[in-house]
Amino acid sequence: MLNKEQLHGCLKLGALKMIDKGLKCIKLNSKVIEVVQNWGDGMKKVSMLVNLHTK
Repeated sequence: MLNKEQLHGCLKLGALKMIDKGLKCIKLNSKVIEVVQNWGDGMKKVSMLVNLHTK
């Protein structure tokens, strides 16, 4: 379950749709939020996608 700060960060990235699809939003620090799915094969692709949106 996300805490308010993590959820707020995900909303700022527009990542709520991703979360609804079973993705997990993880706050790495105050500026970087990484969304991963099951820590599996899709992790790098999703992380790169989110990192691009944070720049």
